Amino acid sequence: MGVDLWALGVFLYELCSGSAPFESYDPAGTAKKILKGRPTFPSHFSQQLRAVIKELLTKDPTRRLGCMSGGIEGAMKHRFYHGFDWQGMLEKKIKPPYRPRVPKDVSTIGYKDEGTDSAPPTKWKPKL
Repeated sequence: MGVDLWALGVFLYELCSGSAPFESYDPAGTAKKILKGRPTFPSHFSQQLRAVIKELLTKDPTRRLGCMSGGIEGAMKHRFYHGFDWQGMLEKKIKPPYRPRVPKDVSTIGYKDEGTDSAPPTKWKPKL
């Protein structure tokens, strides 16, 4: 259970930043950062998001959010999740904020049809 909650912390970080919490140019450097256990947070992370990720990435599994005396319910009551309808989620009553369109023939997912491009044009020009 503790490893799953640590992975949740990594997943939340990646979802909100687009990168991993422990990145390095080589695998040994990544391993050192993981063992150190102190990720740096982007400035756009809220205090609640920083807190929940930090508590999920606690090295000592006995002190990790969700692994202490309150168990997983303690993690669910973290201030980051304030106002989240857990019961509604379990009962599938919450509408997702985004629902991707899935083709009827899912075997074609991941293959580009030569000659067509379904991506809309963009005005975004990155500064390289």
